[in-house]
Amino acid sequence: MTPKEKAKELINKYQILPIDFIYIDRQDRQCIGKGFMTYNSAKEYALIEVDSILKEFFFDSSDYANRRYQYYLEVQAEIKKA
Repeated sequence: MTPKEKAKELINKYQILPIDFIYIDRQDRQCIGKGFMTYNSAKEYALIEVDSILKEFFFDSSDYANRRYQYYLEVQAEIKKA
C-alpha cells in the first residue's frame, strides 16, 4: 500500500467511526453530538495514530524499523496534505 493509500485508509477509519459523545471540531468549531467525526477530526485522530506508530520504531535501528519509520513519515505527510 502506498503512503497516500494508507493515509486515506486511516482517515476513513476514523471518519466512519460512530460517536456518541459531544465534542467540538477544533478546525471548523463544529459541535458534534452523535453521528460521525468530521473530516478534520478524522485527520487529527489519524495523525495521533501515526505518531504512536512512529514512536514504536524510533529507538530500533534495524533496517526493517528504519523502512517502516520512513514509510510512516510519508503517511504522516500525506495525511497533513489531505
